Amino acid sequence: MIELRVNNGEISFEPIVCGEVVCESFSRGRCSSLSFSVVFGGGAVVREGDSVSLRVDGVGVFFGVVFGRRKDSERVVHFFAYDQLRYLKNKDTYVYSGKRASDVVCMIAADYKLRLGEVRQTGYVIPQRIEDNVALIDIVGNALDIELEQCGQRFVLFDDFGKLSLKRECEMYCSDENDFVRVNESSAEKFDFYSSVDKRSNRVKVSRLDRKSGRREVFVAKDEDSESRLGILQQYVKVTGRDENLGSKASAVLALRNHDERSLSVKNAVGDARVRGGCVIRIDMDDFCGLASVMKCVHKFSGGGHLMDLEVGLN
Repeated sequence: MIELRVNNGEISFEPIVCGEVVCESFSRGRCSSLSFSVVFGGGAVVREGDSVSLRVDGVGVFFGVVFGRRKDSERVVHFFAYDQLRYLKNKDTYVYSGKRASDVVCMIAADYKLRLGEVRQTGYVIPQRIEDNVALIDIVGNALDIELEQCGQRFVLFDDFGKLSLKRECEMYCSDENDFVRVNESSAEKFDFYSSVDKRSNRVKVSRLDRKSGRREVFVAKDEDSESRLGILQQYVKVTGRDENLGSKASAVLALRNHDERSLSVKNAVGDARVRGGCVIRIDMDDFCGLASVMKCVHKFSGGGHLMDLEVGLN
């Protein structure tokens, strides 16, 4: 059972919805969205700026703000709403030093008056960073990329039903008492598996210029078995920090990049309200069997039914 509720600052009500209710979420870089339609004149008025929430069987799936509407010739009004991450499309300039990625999230949330939820502390302290005229979502994303490269920890920034939250990917397991949400051939209408080595790096060369001597320090980390099978696929990284260990840097980047790019698109799977972009589910298919990260999730509610489309990363 779904409950879609709108609050216009004066009253809270459930609009008379017609057609499909669609909720989209992503693992990074984009806000979640909700779209729904009502018959013009069918109840209280929904306006831009109204808050809207979606619950499924009592579970909060979406909370955000109506940003726009469109009315067609059939007198049906189509609304779309976004969660708090929409405000991270704002651009700004930040110069900061000695901050973790989690500190950057809290700093931006305070500056833009965003509600914070649970923000897990990241590990790496960024010595100094200049972000000039950059979208806020990219400022956070850059800090999280540095965390991943330095500490190997992948974090997910998302709106948790109206609260900006940051969690480790390993905390985003979509399970109940160790029973993971599972997707297989029998629970989905269509699926499309993709695999490529095009973005793989099996050799990483890290260099740093010593400005005093003019000499360049170089360190190389490589996977000889992979090079023998695929040829040399090199990534070149420049380092400026004097305290950074080149060997550790090269090994860390190699560990992150030395894998095939694999993905799975699933169409019309049995819906589960716990699934959202950034969470981890289990895939049980011939080409892949194991835990996987949801890059994009589209929930579709219509006529009492609930289906979902998924784009899943299989790294």
